[in-house]
Amino acid sequence: MEGGFWQMINVDLEKTIPEPLRFPDERVKVAEIRQDYGTFLSVDALKWALNKDYLSKDSQKITASEIAPSLRCPEGCNNCPDSILEIKRRIAVGLIPKVEARARTETFKYMMDDFYNLGIRHWMFVGGTLDHLPEIGELINHGLSQEETKVSWFSDGIPQTNPDGSPSNLMQTALEDGWMKKVANHVSWDYPYGYANIIPHGNILPLKQGRGLKFEDDPEYSRVFKTHYGTIFALNLINADARRVVLNITVSPGNLRLIPQLYAQADLLQQHAIENGKKTEVGLTFSPSIWRPHQARGDGTLQSPASAGLEMRDMSETNEIFSMILQNEYQRIRNGHPRLLYNSSGYTNLMADPQYRQITVDQGVPYPNGPEILNITPTADAWLDPMFAGPELEAINSTFGYRDRVFKPENNIFTQFQDPNLPWFPNMVTT
Repeated sequence: MEGGFWQMINVDLEKTIPEPLRFPDERVKVAEIRQDYGTFLSVDALKWALNKDYLSKDSQKITASEIAPSLRCPEGCNNCPDSILEIKRRIAVGLIPKVEARARTETFKYMMDDFYNLGIRHWMFVGGTLDHLPEIGELINHGLSQEETKVSWFSDGIPQTNPDGSPSNLMQTALEDGWMKKVANHVSWDYPYGYANIIPHGNILPLKQGRGLKFEDDPEYSRVFKTHYGTIFALNLINADARRVVLNITVSPGNLRLIPQLYAQADLLQQHAIENGKKTEVGLTFSPSIWRPHQARGDGTLQSPASAGLEMRDMSETNEIFSMILQNEYQRIRNGHPRLLYNSSGYTNLMADPQYRQITVDQGVPYPNGPEILNITPTADAWLDPMFAGPELEAINSTFGYRDRVFKPENNIFTQFQDPNLPWFPNMVTT
């Protein structure tokens, strides 16, 4: 499509105050690289990667890809570039069009076939919010139809769940179609169910109507709200005997102290599946709230401030919490119980080991070996990372959780943080 997705990522000068850029040289370097290479459209990034010998089907180094049919969302999560509040603002100042540029369904399927031929065996459908897209079932079924391929998709559960806790018509249709039972259903899960007393007396869930009015007054309300729906959506998926439910946590100073409660509630959901004879696999993943690659690509510091991430004052508690989680996971493995944490041991130890505090705070993990996970944008352009077309990666540092979705330890960048006295366990998301 003319212009391509790359040109929609503009430096947002309006939002670079009042907090300064933490690593301004990275933004300058990314801008220079983009100037040198121009816009990558369609499969240009794949051609560039093949010339650089980054992609090889035989090596099976890159086996997973995200695909984002849309990056628009009706929710208002703080510090999210896809939130309705941020989308409206960016439209108002002319950074993005009012109507999202999106490719046709057949174009996405064509790109998926190209990626499959390069060795992609796990599709991760991300947004934005994808639930109401009429083509989402067709695209997911296309991924499932490819030999030896598994599929994940992401939902906050709000469109899938009625306020009384029952599955919505949308969820019932997806279950009847079959694909929802076959995929790994990733659910947003940043606060414990019951947190902040937002559920009216006698109800199971807060009412959907009018929630948008609270987004600006309370920056965290949207995350709290959708976590409640995500919890019940996960429970309904388990009761429907879906293949897998993955509870996704974004770790920030605002919810850090609540991580043990989330871990305990995830354990309860897993026990519910086991005790009720369900085959559903229940897992938990986390990623720190990310700001560094956002600032490098041009996002403003009001939207992606470094202060929204973990700071050194949070590190003692961070180390304690994730050390506890690591110890518990190793105990599960020794006892022959299913894992609850789906992150790798190396990625988790980065958060657990005090010697890595500065790296955790700075989100300072580069891309020394090039791309690690591919991406298809809403305009069906091929990228070599969920945030970057490809060449910019030489200037990027990031601890975003998607970088941990590399199963083989020899290809996972976070093996460098593995405790040498303990065995490695892999990231389970793409299994």
